Amino acid sequence: MGDPRLGMVFRSSRYSGEVRELLDRIGLSEIPLDISAGRLTVAEQQLLEICRAVMRQSKVLILDEPTASLSDAEIQRVFETVRWLRQSGTAVIYISHRLPEIFALTDRITVFRNGLRIQTKNTADWDSEELIREMIGRDVLAIEQSTGKDDDDRPTAIEFRDFAVPGKIERLNLHVRRGQVVGIIGQLGSGANTIAEALAGLERKYSGAISVEGVEVSLNSQSAAKRAGISYVTEDRGAKSLFKGATVQQNLTCANLAMLTRSGIVDRKAVATCGKKLAERFQIDLGKLGFDISSLSGGNQQKVAIAKSVAVDPKVLVLNEPTRGVDVGARTEIYRELKSLADLGMTIVFFSTDLEEIKELSDRVVSVFKGCVVNDRRASETSTDQILSDILRGADRQGLAA
Repeated sequence: MGDPRLGMVFRSSRYSGEVRELLDRIGLSEIPLDISAGRLTVAEQQLLEICRAVMRQSKVLILDEPTASLSDAEIQRVFETVRWLRQSGTAVIYISHRLPEIFALTDRITVFRNGLRIQTKNTADWDSEELIREMIGRDVLAIEQSTGKDDDDRPTAIEFRDFAVPGKIERLNLHVRRGQVVGIIGQLGSGANTIAEALAGLERKYSGAISVEGVEVSLNSQSAAKRAGISYVTEDRGAKSLFKGATVQQNLTCANLAMLTRSGIVDRKAVATCGKKLAERFQIDLGKLGFDISSLSGGNQQKVAIAKSVAVDPKVLVLNEPTRGVDVGARTEIYRELKSLADLGMTIVFFSTDLEEIKELSDRVVSVFKGCVVNDRRASETSTDQILSDILRGADRQGLAA
């Protein structure tokens, strides 16, 4: 669609060879040409969008957060495509919050903040600290790198015993101690996100057993997960987590209405107090509480999504891609608050395809390849290279050292 050579009559045979070659180049060699785009994964759809732009023979290509939903391997495909387009004479405007991508791909960097252009310089003239400062308008306090909590005297908060999901996860035995932050990483389709989704009650067809604080639970629905003390933050805040058209305060407090009602009537004063406390805790502008949720930036919307799940005081907080599409300032603030929650005894399990996020936020890192756990290590005892090797190639011995 959008190809200027396309006339009134479409002949698929004319384009099939060219389309196949382009899909192969960008890493979609396994995708049939006649499959419905709606059946593709989010990552595959993103790559397909780039292919479509290339087919239009565009002189200028604008990519807005093109890797937000992609794994590291798929990000490399986007990089290769961008470099190929640049060499072919296409001008590329690349919009991203991911600083390593900006430094790796661009010739020139322009910073915008609050709708204003702040500064433009050649990429070689920037350093990461200066760029972050210009992006958010202030210095960001660094958070301490996790040393990895694994105290043997901490009680077990979550235990998987012989857990399996047909076609997604082979037999898994895993325990997570109270107050730990456990990051699960794998390529899209590896089954890594299945572990997080099972805790959230989104995987009904599993075998084996799951226990929460020593009690075996049947997590066959999201309601069952909530009853077990598990809150879930989805990967798609816009479509699955936040109520568009509702205010920031309403979104912050909607999960906790049972505690904010008296005789079936919502206590507006209690709602206002709860919303204010959550906003202060997650550094959300108090002046925005009465505004529509869409008035917030992506980073602040994600803070609202997390705060809403924390409001019910869960035993376990599960997150899927916790900072996807979030700017560096909000990301740092989210990490700090999640670590603070863990220090207070909340158990946190999250899935991410972002290697830096896994290293920075986790106490333990669980890597998954083709449905099997490759390694379970303390974050302080592994490297991004080791993790990347795990999720791209697996290992001869796929097991789990608890």
